[in-house]
Amino acid sequence: MLAKFLAAFPFKTGLIAGLLCFLIIEKPAGQPLHIAWPEADDLQKYRTEFYPLSAFPMYAEFSDAPIITFFTDASDQPIRIDSMTTSGATASKKDYYGRLKDIWQKKKPSGKGVKISDADLAIKQEAGQAALVEFLKTRAATWSAEHPDTVIRLYEGVLRLPPGGGRAELAKTLVAEGSRNSLSITP
Repeated sequence: MLAKFLAAFPFKTGLIAGLLCFLIIEKPAGQPLHIAWPEADDLQKYRTEFYPLSAFPMYAEFSDAPIITFFTDASDQPIRIDSMTTSGATASKKDYYGRLKDIWQKKKPSGKGVKISDADLAIKQEAGQAALVEFLKTRAATWSAEHPDTVIRLYEGVLRLPPGGGRAELAKTLVAEGSRNSLSITP
């Protein structure tokens, strides 16, 4: 029966890969491998963001040092962005990185081989502060109006593989910090 079903699709590899995207595969320590189709309750449990390691090329960045952004509270505990806004982490990263590129183009030192990853902290903070204000003003306007004194921090993270391979390391840099009131954001 499966053979007849697959014969109807000329691009079997794409179909199989598409179906695999919807499987939940778990391997808790000391337990057997568990593969299942998600049920309604599973969708909330496993809802997460995979940027920059997304399977979608438009969201993936596989450079030598991909930049990610994330938010924390004042005590550096990560904040789930979906608790603040309906837009994902990708939109915040694009906003920050776009501002960073614009500022970098105006202020970068001359010379060959100078990359945006070489931007100094002042440039990153200028871009980060502008991105945080825009985030609180637009995409998280409702959340920030309800929490006007809650300080959030915007971090830039750079993923790097150590020489010789191994586990990826995250180097994080605080690029902005503030609340709706401390940043004088008005509706």
